[in-house]
Amino acid sequence: MRVLVFNGAPRYHHINVTLAQVFAQAAAEQPAATVQVLHLHQIAADLGKSESLLQLSDTAAEAYQDVLDADLLIFSVPQYAAGLPGLFTHFFDLLDVTALRGKVALIAATGSGLYSPLLDTQLRPLLDHFGLFVMPIDNYLPHSAFSTLPGINSTLLTNQQALARVRFSTQQATSLVAAKLRSVA
Repeated sequence: MRVLVFNGAPRYHHINVTLAQVFAQAAAEQPAATVQVLHLHQIAADLGKSESLLQLSDTAAEAYQDVLDADLLIFSVPQYAAGLPGLFTHFFDLLDVTALRGKVALIAATGSGLYSPLLDTQLRPLLDHFGLFVMPIDNYLPHSAFSTLPGINSTLLTNQQALARVRFSTQQATSLVAAKLRSVA
């Protein structure tokens, strides 16, 4: 099973990188999972100036192919001005609306507040539009769930309840995908 963790932050941010790593680690603990992490900020400059897939650099085109090849997509996005980052949604603008149909997605977001409707009002509908099955469990993590280690510029997910939810939701998503792959084989 191919799992792709998609960090949808258009610029480097410790919290989003940390959350992507936590999801990747949780997915790697599942049987038969091969895990890859895609950081949007690594293709941001190229993606922002592209109006079609044909205009992408080889690196960005590989990122798209990795998304298309994944069996499970784990999307983690920051909340920007009460919404999804524009570059994250632009990533989808370049895709054919049927390209991701039937894939399974697990969604997560980070933000400064204790709660945000971002997942249910923006991310879930975007992925539904592309025909993904979005897991009914999601993960909203406020910035307060993370701790920055002084002196080494590193961030950890220190809220144990949030960490347990990430692991549980990842296990549920990988179990569903494994069952789906078995039924097709």
